[in-house]
Formats: sequence, structure tokens, C-alpha cells
Amino acid sequence: MGRNVPAGIIAGNKDVRTDPNDMFVKSLLNIADNLSSNIYVKMFGEKPALNTFLFHACLEKSSDYKHNLLYPQERLTVQDFRNFIHFFLDQGYVFTGPFSAGADQFDPAKKYGLITFDDGYYNNINLLPVLEEFNIPALFFVPTDYLYNGKIFWSDALYFYRKQSGQTDEAILKEVIHLKGMRLSEIEAYIRTNFGKHALDVQYDANRFMTEQEFIQFARHPLVHIGNHTHTHEVLTNLSEEEVNKEFRTAQDILQKLLGRQPDWVSYPNGSFNERIIAIAAEAGMHTGISTIMEKNYFPLDHYIHGQLLLHRFNPLVQDGKMALNKFRSSFQLKTKLKQWIN
Repeated sequence: MGRNVPAGIIAGNKDVRTDPNDMFVKSLLNIADNLSSNIYVKMFGEKPALNTFLFHACLEKSSDYKHNLLYPQERLTVQDFRNFIHFFLDQGYVFTGPFSAGADQFDPAKKYGLITFDDGYYNNINLLPVLEEFNIPALFFVPTDYLYNGKIFWSDALYFYRKQSGQTDEAILKEVIHLKGMRLSEIEAYIRTNFGKHALDVQYDANRFMTEQEFIQFARHPLVHIGNHTHTHEVLTNLSEEEVNKEFRTAQDILQKLLGRQPDWVSYPNGSFNERIIAIAAEAGMHTGISTIMEKNYFPLDHYIHGQLLLHRFNPLVQDGKMALNKFRSSFQLKTKLKQWIN
């Protein structure tokens, strides 16, 4: 079987070469990011705001991740999720579900949290007992095509097969970033060419998506709210305006059929957006959109350039069984500021 690879990627059983200096700089930056956030909170305290949090999958225990069936976006476990909620409740947070346009129901003197999960993994059912334990709502963004197409995400397949050949997470991340610049059909063809025609077929509960009936049942839970995550989960900045519009509206139509209503919240796949994509989302009926810009949302929420259609969101990564949660209380996020200054 052939091993076709993009430029700069080495196939085979050896790791893709990575620059040790790059890894060292990233480690230093992460340390500086955490330290600066903690220092800010200690010196200036925490300002009232809405903190929105992004997760994807949730498995029962950390050992479940050893099979490498999921691209490691958080490596979240049920207990991690419980600890996460405990931490922010202890800090005086009030957890909210999705809210209406204008968001005038917020007390500007309080701290709020909004929990979101992207992608509609079947393993998200593991969250329900924890949500019920604390009576806390969560918002789930689901790409509707995956309710029907019998496929797993290409990034999960890539991670599984590359780990089998002994590659490092750092090397696989570089390949993922490269592939995100391609259309979905090209990426999936690349996966099948490299790993076999059945490489994207569903085989395990850990990395599959909900079926239509599972999703309908899940969405009926009183603490579960559903948002638009497009139809096919294409990176929208790779598409024409007509294609972007079709992605949003196809998902809206399917969710209307399944749930009897269309969501007015959207999560932009891969966190990729531009001004026209935001405008198309509004035209398709969404009043609130969520990005992956790691900052707090201050009141009033509609004072931002794009109002509620570009809310910020933190992604709490699990490292060595822990999340650096205190940093998300800070009004200063070093890595986010650096990205903004560079751009």
C-alpha cells in the first residue's frame, strides 16, 4: 500500500523530524503563559465576565486514551470534567446555558461559565451524570453529516495509524495542520490512500459519532442544548461563500427536522472564520457564534466588533492528568496577545 505524504512529511515507521529548538521554545512559552496568568490574578484579582470553555471527547478514564483512537485535543475524563466544574464553582462561577441575543440577563458583577462540546462524539453521553450531579447545562455543537455518513473524523484516523508507526504527537500535529489547508474530500482521499480504504470506517464506540436516533435521544435531555457546527465540518475559510452558506443551512434544515427547531448558536469548525463567514452565519439565522480565541468575554457582550457572533472560548488541555484552570481566570493571556501582535 502506498504512503503518499505532503511536502515536508516523512512516511514510514520513524518519527517525522521535528526541531528540538521549536519544542523547547513552545515549552518555555507555555510556562510563561501560565506564570503570567497566575501573577495577574494574584495582583489584580478576577474581573466579572463570561468564560466559555471548549471540549470535544470525554472517556471514562485516562487509560482509555492509550489505544490512540482519538486525536488528543484534551484527553478529558469524567473525573477531569467533575474536577473542572468543582473548581469554577469554588471560584464563585455561575454556569449558564445558551442565551438570547443581547444577553441582558447577565449581572455584570458576576462571573459566568458556559460549557461547550464540539463534534457530537457518542462518548459525550459520559457527561450526562456529571451535568445532572451539578444541574449544569452544556451546549453541544454537532456536524450533521456525521450522524449519517458512518465515518470517523480524519484527524482521529490519522492519529491512530501514525501512532502505530511510532510517530510523535508533535510530528502528527504538523501533519494535521498541513492537511487542514486542503478540502475535506482531498484529506479523506489522502487518509484512505495511506492507510486503506476502510481507514475512516466506524469500528469503536470511543471515536465514533452519535447516530441519528442516539442524537435525538441525547438532545431531549433537559441539560443538553444543541448548536450548529456546519454539515460536513469543512474548514470554512477553504470554501466559497456559496459553499459556506450551504454548510450552515443544510445543518439548520437537518436540525429542524430532527429537533423541531433551528439553533441560533454556531461554532466555526477549526475556529476558522472571517468577516464574510460571520455575516453568512447571521444570514442563516445564528445570533451567537463561538471562536477559539482564548480570552474572556466582558460585559456587555455586544460591544465587540461582531457582537455575540464572535465570542471567545478557552480550551482547557489536560496535561499529566491536570488542567491549568487558574490561568483562565486571568484577563491577560500571553499566547493570545502574542498571536494578536504578530497578526
